[in-house]
Amino acid sequence: MPFWVSIILALAGMIIFDIFIEGVVLMFLVDLFYGIHSVRFGGNIFIYLVSFSVLLALIEFLKVKMKVNSSGLGGNMGKLYNKL
Repeated sequence: MPFWVSIILALAGMIIFDIFIEGVVLMFLVDLFYGIHSVRFGGNIFIYLVSFSVLLALIEFLKVKMKVNSSGLGGNMGKLYNKL
């Protein structure tokens, strides 16, 4: 499987599933198979691993911030709806 297909699948899994650590593991394997030393990143081989670890944390943070309450409405609208 080409590395760009792995990247698309990992991103989709991170968005759809809760704490999709398999995406980070997949990027570790992509770095092992396709990774090369990059002068741009200080000679680091594990560029995808580091970037997808940060991306996973960011996506999970955004998921928590975007969750709605049990009434299906977020914020003050949910409180007003529950009072009716």
